[in-house]
Amino acid sequence: MITFVNSILGARTNRYAGPLELLAGIAGRVPYFGLHVTENRKAQGLIVPGDDIAPEMFAHDSFYTYYAYAFGEIVGDRVWAMDGFPPHISVDNLKNMSATLASSGGIALFHLVGITPEAQTLEMAFQGEKPREVVTLGCKDIRKAEAQLNHLGANEKIDLIALGCPHFSCAEFLKLEDALKGRKVHGNCMLWVFTNRSTYSMIQDSGQLHRLSSQGVEIFVDGCPLQHPVEKWKTNTFMSNSGKFCTYCFGLTGKHPGLGTIAECAESAVAGKVWQERKPWWK
Repeated sequence: MITFVNSILGARTNRYAGPLELLAGIAGRVPYFGLHVTENRKAQGLIVPGDDIAPEMFAHDSFYTYYAYAFGEIVGDRVWAMDGFPPHISVDNLKNMSATLASSGGIALFHLVGITPEAQTLEMAFQGEKPREVVTLGCKDIRKAEAQLNHLGANEKIDLIALGCPHFSCAEFLKLEDALKGRKVHGNCMLWVFTNRSTYSMIQDSGQLHRLSSQGVEIFVDGCPLQHPVEKWKTNTFMSNSGKFCTYCFGLTGKHPGLGTIAECAESAVAGKVWQERKPWWK
């Protein structure tokens, strides 16, 4: 994930076409341009939470997805910073944020002040300069993003729930198993999870793979739900915890998906219909 690598890990890369990546692998080097250049990594604008964004909203995993989606729509393909987030955000939320804002926008780098290695302060993010523009993002924007990503209503029948876009981590598998509480996936619903081979090996060794499989969870390795042959899905309603999946789903399938947390997706999978809790930004 280019955005995660640039913004969270602090490495430097550009968006390369496949042939260039192949040549870079052969040569062992890449051209010095774009986001390899320090000057080009300087933030241009800043987005901050509005006064109506309450601290308890950060406890909801989907908040980060909707905030990132709104951020991407505003920023486009520019380098901007965001400030005002709590200092401790899970790696999985950072991963999903990176994928979502790269989907709603064309973002390869964003600065999350206090977390991005080169943006521990606002001054660092802007390389000693002032933001050219400051935008406030409030509950109205979060609700708009949710309306754009989540198209399914409560109790609507669900055929397929796809998790792991980006790939599921061990921590997310633990969340899923805890949310399922030993219950089986509904007979009219499929629950797919995509992960990498190292995580797959770990959940296999721990016995978690066997437990989840016996509950009706189908686990795929090294792929992406968006690469799965659409003609084989034979489904009408999709749900995911991924803002990236929900952004691209309609273009690939012609179907509008629903979005929920891992816990909401688990409850929906067991019930065979959409279950979502009311979020604090709708109060």
